[in-house]
Amino acid sequence: MFFRKKQKRDDGASREKLSYLCEKTVSYVVSRRRNDEAVIGKNGYINLAEGRIIICCEGKIIFDKPLDELSVGELMSKNGATFTYTGDDGVKTTVIAYYSYYRK
Repeated sequence: MFFRKKQKRDDGASREKLSYLCEKTVSYVVSRRRNDEAVIGKNGYINLAEGRIIICCEGKIIFDKPLDELSVGELMSKNGATFTYTGDDGVKTTVIAYYSYYRK
């Protein structure tokens, strides 16, 4: 009762958890690396295919990574998603996709 084992936190993103991201439209995508931030795409969408997250903007693939290499989260404001990974050079990189807002 008092001394329970802590459950392991699942850092790997699973397809069931990320199904809400599929076919989301994106207004713009930002990449943060060290102290540098740059807009890498505008007007696109997020897709899940064969265990990979793919972000396409204006007809070009700007982000394509396997799910097991990513840590995925949603912004507190619920208007975007973050994808964090460690690059080949050991630098932590975060890609933030801001959803398009359509009034319904």
